[in-house]
Amino acid sequence: MRKSLFLLMALLPGLLPLLAQPELQEIHPYFSPNGGCTAAVLNALGAAKQSVLVESYTLSTNPFAQALVDAKKRGVDVQVILDKSQKTNQLSPAPYLANEGVPTYIDTAHRLSANKIMVIDGNEVISGSFSFTKSAESNAESLMIINHAPQLAQNFTANWKAHLSHSEIFSSGQSAIPSAQTPSTNSTNGNLFADLLGDNTATNSQGKTNSTNNVFAKIVEEEAKKGDPAAQFNLGLDFLNGTFQKKDPQEAFKWFLKSAEQGNVSAEHNLGWMFDNGVGVEKNSAEAAKWYEKAANQGDAQAQNIIGQMYSEGDGVEKSDARAAKWYKKAVDQGDAQGAVNLGFLYFNGTGVPQSHKEAFQLFQKASDGGNVLATQLVGTMYVNGQGVKKNYTLANKYLKKAADQGDCNSMIMLGDDFRMGLGVPVNYKTAYNWYMKAAMQGDSAGQGKVGMMYDMGYGVIKDQIEALAWYYLACRNNDQRLDGMLNYRDTQEAKLGSAAALAAQQRSKEIEASLQAKPVAPNQRSQSAGIVGCSGSGVVILPDGLILTANHVVAGANQIMVQTPSGKFPAKVVHVDASNDLALIKCEGNFKASPIAPSKDVQLGQSVFTIGFPNIDLQGYSPKLTKGEISSMNGVQDDPREWQISAPVQPGNSGGPLFDDKGNVIGIVLAKLNAVKTVKYTGDVPENVGYAIKSSYIFPLLDQFASSLPAQNNKSAQTVDLVHKVADSVVLILCSGSQPTGR
Repeated sequence: MRKSLFLLMALLPGLLPLLAQPELQEIHPYFSPNGGCTAAVLNALGAAKQSVLVESYTLSTNPFAQALVDAKKRGVDVQVILDKSQKTNQLSPAPYLANEGVPTYIDTAHRLSANKIMVIDGNEVISGSFSFTKSAESNAESLMIINHAPQLAQNFTANWKAHLSHSEIFSSGQSAIPSAQTPSTNSTNGNLFADLLGDNTATNSQGKTNSTNNVFAKIVEEEAKKGDPAAQFNLGLDFLNGTFQKKDPQEAFKWFLKSAEQGNVSAEHNLGWMFDNGVGVEKNSAEAAKWYEKAANQGDAQAQNIIGQMYSEGDGVEKSDARAAKWYKKAVDQGDAQGAVNLGFLYFNGTGVPQSHKEAFQLFQKASDGGNVLATQLVGTMYVNGQGVKKNYTLANKYLKKAADQGDCNSMIMLGDDFRMGLGVPVNYKTAYNWYMKAAMQGDSAGQGKVGMMYDMGYGVIKDQIEALAWYYLACRNNDQRLDGMLNYRDTQEAKLGSAAALAAQQRSKEIEASLQAKPVAPNQRSQSAGIVGCSGSGVVILPDGLILTANHVVAGANQIMVQTPSGKFPAKVVHVDASNDLALIKCEGNFKASPIAPSKDVQLGQSVFTIGFPNIDLQGYSPKLTKGEISSMNGVQDDPREWQISAPVQPGNSGGPLFDDKGNVIGIVLAKLNAVKTVKYTGDVPENVGYAIKSSYIFPLLDQFASSLPAQNNKSAQTVDLVHKVADSVVLILCSGSQPTGR
């Protein structure tokens, strides 16, 4: 045969070029910064024809996750494994990938999943220190792309599959109850979902499942029945949330129990929560404590805090402050801010540990650095009192200002006291009054009492004893322990002014209370699952790179923020907050249509305005809604000069949306509407089309560092229909998921 082949080749030399020759392996190195790493990866993904396997700590949504989604849409089989931190990280690409139909897995078995590899078409390998993030392009990193390397690709694929075997599938429903910080290493799922290969798509915007979801649910159920603990956990989540299966808490409990009995820490945590709250099973504190402690023993920081509090209260376990301290300490060792606050209180009071104000201060400071608002206020308070640290009013006011700007009323009142008495700052009665009024307008009784005192004394405001008595009445309606002396102020003032003045003050207090009922437009509340609060609001893109302006109350406390734009969903994070004016800036990566912002100084009473937003999405749907109206007052609630009253109708979900002028410029952000029920109580009338928007002049200070980049203002008026066409793509839907309430 060999001889015949030789003879054929000798006779037909022209056939030689047609005989298949093995392609030589090619190695292409790339470097950053400015070495073409990003472009090389994107080119490789753009050329993929059959398959892409990815394993990475994380990915930037733009451009890498976006390129993977593009490949998926071309029919390429794309699958991604990410580090366990990406299960709850606000900037995780996992929700975006999963929502776009890319099977996304979370590697739960390792403390850190730091591989950075891609295997393309079973023939090409990308690997190196380059981390597939936007910031990596500016770091000193490198990668290699090895072409025509089937054996190498086979080796990397085998390693990728090994990590897949102990990974959990990520789905939009899975975020309903956050998994424990460190999921069990015993939770393996073999080749779970290996047959799915790209059929994992999230529920659509109306929450309905399609045939692909039914396939997904069937595969999960089959693997769960085979005894796979990760599949059992996922199936439990599905039954708890009603994601793919019909919502059934009892069935969820059954599958969580099966998974937990095999050591799945996420399932242990969720069983504790179900027993603790009586969801799917009869409430049982002892059983709750048992399962929380199991999860805590596997390193779940949230469970460590909860079981610590149960020991502190003697709830479901024998009371033991020492054991509470032990669990809080374990949470602190993982960098958990709430654990630091809890342990700090024990040291402050000498409960379960030797009393040490110094140790308490250090723990509170650590929690403050981690973003805990209560801890920030406590650090400021300890600087004021000289507890655990040398008394320092200047540093105290720095921490109190930080907490007050995040909405902490106690800090506002303490700042007011310091400006009133000149502690660490020059005496400034007007500033003191403003801080007291901020707390009072949030319904804080002590702040209302302090406002009354300022009117009583004429500090920072014109002296007005009827106004003072009105605020005293308002403050004393609540049994606030901070107001022990306020009753005497009220009674003394009432006796001094007489019954006619007291009657006028009572009427004035009702007017003030009615004005306080102008509350933020409620974000759309939706119960994603038991114990979990999700909400939605509106926002407007103000820079093309993804800087978005919205209301602070829409995003405050959110664990995860997603922004729905005309080009898809993107994860976002909060970058700046002005809590006193209820404003927030959030950022997502990408290239978007932005709208200009115009100063509010030229806006006139009666001027036409319009809003675009996403009200009541569960009822009205996910498409943007337009409402038109006028500037009906140049001032807001109780003549607040920061706001306009507008006649454009606003509903829950409009919150954070833009108010546009007749040129298509943003001139305000929708914040509030008048509470109809409570207004009827005080006035007898139902308010119609009474909303409030903060003026752009109070927005610009938030944008100082971006001023040179803001889009140019529109100077030409146009028909509303033309303006809407021009600006609609800049208005976005903001979806938030909150933290899991523990009931403690």
